[in-house]
Amino acid sequence: MAAYAPLVPVVKAKGGPLDPVLESLAKKYAVSPGEILLRWCVDQGVVPITTSSKEERMRDMRRTFTFNLNPREVEEIAETGNKHHFRAFWQDKFAPDDRS
Repeated sequence: MAAYAPLVPVVKAKGGPLDPVLESLAKKYAVSPGEILLRWCVDQGVVPITTSSKEERMRDMRRTFTFNLNPREVEEIAETGNKHHFRAFWQDKFAPDDRS
């Protein structure tokens, strides 16, 4: 299974309920909130699909494999994320509350 656009919460949906959770975990692990989201995918057995032409972001992606979130942290991200629905793509094709 692959995650499409796993960085949306930190790139397009700033100001949501995940911000404090991601910031806290990023500080704990000395990484960025984006790296926390990528690791969250990996820790659930999901391959995060992300691209960049920037060398710095490619290094950040590699750093994702230098730490693990514990099961409670994985669950906390999921529970917090489920409290707020945000559709980053195809807004014209789905109703605002459609979670499919």
